[in-house]
Amino acid sequence: KSLEMWQAAGVRTGCQERLQIFDIACGCAIKSLALAQVSPNVRVTCLDTADVLVVARDLAERMGVESQVILKPANLLDADLGENQFNAALCGQITHYLTPEQNAGLFRRIYSALSLNGVLVIDCPMATDEPAETASLLTLMLWANSDGAAHSFETYRGWLGNASFRQIRQLSERWLVAVKIDADQANAERAI
Repeated sequence: KSLEMWQAAGVRTGCQERLQIFDIACGCAIKSLALAQVSPNVRVTCLDTADVLVVARDLAERMGVESQVILKPANLLDADLGENQFNAALCGQITHYLTPEQNAGLFRRIYSALSLNGVLVIDCPMATDEPAETASLLTLMLWANSDGAAHSFETYRGWLGNASFRQIRQLSERWLVAVKIDADQANAERAI
C-alpha cells in the first residue's frame, strides 16, 4: 500500500536526481522508508518526537536504509520546516488530532518547505456526507479522547487552497494530494 500511495500521488523514483521526502509526524515512517528501500536516490527526513524517532531509526536500520534517513526530533506545531527543500511531504495519521487552526498553519508551513512542484500527500481517513464506518468510528474515538475529528475532503481542500496549494485531489477514501505551483501555473490553471 505504501508504494501505491506514492505512485497515486505522482511521486516517481526512477529519475537520477535525489528525491527529498519530508515525513511529518512520521511515527515508524514505514510509508516513506518503503519508498527509500526501492530507490537509492530517495532521502527521507523524519520529523517526530525523540521517543518516536527511536522506532523510525530501528525500522530504517532493519530495512537497510539508515544512510538515506535524517531524523529530526521536534514538535510539528512549532518546528522550523525550512524553505524550498523537499520534493514531497507526507502527513499521515496526524491531521485529525489537530485543531482547524493548527492544520491551516501546518499546511502553510509545509507549502514553504516544499520546492516548486512539490507534492503534499495526506494519508488519513476522511469524513464524507455519508459517513463511512471507519471515519465515523475515528471521529467518535478522537472526540472522546482529544476533541479531534475526521475531516472531509472539502475541509482539507479549503485549508490547502488557503495555503496556496493547487491541484488538490482526493485519491482514495484516505489519500489526498496537493501541489505547490507558481503563480503563473495557477493563473493558467484558472484560465482553463
